[in-house]
Amino acid sequence: MKPASAKQKGRIGQKAVIKLLLDMCSKYGIAMKDDDFVSRSSGSNGEDVMMSPRARAAFPISIECKNIKAFSGKKYYQQASDNAGKHSPVAVIRLPRDKTMYAIISAEELIELYARLMKGD
Repeated sequence: MKPASAKQKGRIGQKAVIKLLLDMCSKYGIAMKDDDFVSRSSGSNGEDVMMSPRARAAFPISIECKNIKAFSGKKYYQQASDNAGKHSPVAVIRLPRDKTMYAIISAEELIELYARLMKGD
């Protein structure tokens, strides 16, 4: 893949996350404007989605976007989804020789969770 194509692919992922953030804010009545979430240009250091202070208060998370072909943890998330019923699926993994456990959750579930917490649902 050419570098320009890879950067474009990354921008598409960042814009999709920003749209998801704005959609959840609208759904839960959280006052945000389009410029509260900004996509960082490719090659810049730092998080991929920059947030205004108001947005950071609602979503105290740092977002790094990766738009990849395959993810080896997808089958674990799928298994969690198959077993979740009406609940939010989360797959928890630990890599070899790593003490940290990682949670795999869909971006939509994560952002909706924060939006619901902000509204007190």
